[in-house]
Amino acid sequence: MYIHFFAEGQEHPGESFTNWSPDTQPELFCDGFGHNIVELAKRLEWRGHIVSFGSTVPDIADLVVFFKYQLAMGVLDSIKQVRASMRVPSVHVRSDLPWERQKVFEADIEVVPNHNSLRRSNQVFLLPLAQRGLLESTRQIDEPIEQISVKCFPQNVHVDFKLLETNLRERLPNVKLVLDVHSETSVPPNKWHDFREVDVSLIYRPINWGGYSDSRKPPTRLINAWLAGTIPFVQPIESYSNLVRDGKNAFIVRNIDEIVGKIKFLNENPEELKNVRMSVLKMKDIIEPLVEIELWEEMFYSVKNGVKISANRNIKLLLGIVSSFLVRMLSRLKLRIVRE
Repeated sequence: MYIHFFAEGQEHPGESFTNWSPDTQPELFCDGFGHNIVELAKRLEWRGHIVSFGSTVPDIADLVVFFKYQLAMGVLDSIKQVRASMRVPSVHVRSDLPWERQKVFEADIEVVPNHNSLRRSNQVFLLPLAQRGLLESTRQIDEPIEQISVKCFPQNVHVDFKLLETNLRERLPNVKLVLDVHSETSVPPNKWHDFREVDVSLIYRPINWGGYSDSRKPPTRLINAWLAGTIPFVQPIESYSNLVRDGKNAFIVRNIDEIVGKIKFLNENPEELKNVRMSVLKMKDIIEPLVEIELWEEMFYSVKNGVKISANRNIKLLLGIVSSFLVRMLSRLKLRIVRE
């Protein structure tokens, strides 16, 4: 199967893609496009498929894949994307894109990262791929909690790190807090894959952060925490709370007092901590089959074999451009009238 991934400018992975191994170089291509598209392409290539990147779809391609950021922002962009999707079936990896943001054409399949995101008949739910090159926790089931880890981009550190560190030092001096953020200047840029010394994965994302993506957030960090054999501490947002059993295989926390208090409780109740860790290991067995590349491969095959490109579909795409253009022009005219 020949799968083309729509990419322009800095999105294009370039020559680095040729010899890249996600498992031995996990710190590369670690942004949203890299994780959702570039890694997906590499793993499909490893399974024998032909993959390519660019804004022009090769004549022999079987389908084209778009990522969430690639929305048609202007007429020229719209035409470019529609042309890319007219001859072959298209797949849109939607991730946590807001509902109101739509392409000027409807993809044959839209992939969403959780059940909360399902809205239309052309959408399917697939969990994102797990953390590449993952090194599991080596902590024993009967050991007390000694390390909490926060793995994310700097802009996503939504917990008061210094205040949490102070609280831990005062109330739990034997528990270490490790902040592992991505930095282009550090070598390596991140160690998101390394959970070997981690007991608790703190996945702290405030409710209504940004105001729009709580229920659509891909549960990637929660999945990684389980697969690594660590205990997830998560904020009570839908994409996390709908998957966890609070107090069993994860803990829902709302503030620093709850984070410190629940760790203190577990360390003072070793049998309870042991039960939680056993539940985490069970979740690992449940999650592993749901994040395999084979599920994505099967989805692509179903699109390739089940979608027939017809004149009606092409007309629908062209009408999408026209309607999008008219809407934008009317909006600008309305804004101009208001200003005048």
